[in-house]
Amino acid sequence: MATLTMTAPDLTDLSIETTGADTVLAVHFEQPRPARDARRIAQYLTALRMPGVEGVDAIDTTVVVSFDPGTMTRSHLELLIQDAARHL
Repeated sequence: MATLTMTAPDLTDLSIETTGADTVLAVHFEQPRPARDARRIAQYLTALRMPGVEGVDAIDTTVVVSFDPGTMTRSHLELLIQDAARHL
């Protein structure tokens, strides 16, 4: 399981982990945040309707994103997640 920690402009630390067969990302807040922030990130990613993003779900304070690595790269998806965190 690979882990990458990114800091969004509002100093929100996000931990992004690859789970499963490198086709699912789990996004966690390092600092305590309300569950609605995870839902907002999930809604933002869903609204983009990006090809390659197969599913987005918010489970408590975690956002789970499944994607097709043949269509969407992990680094591109991480940029989208970081952009979503900026809109919180």
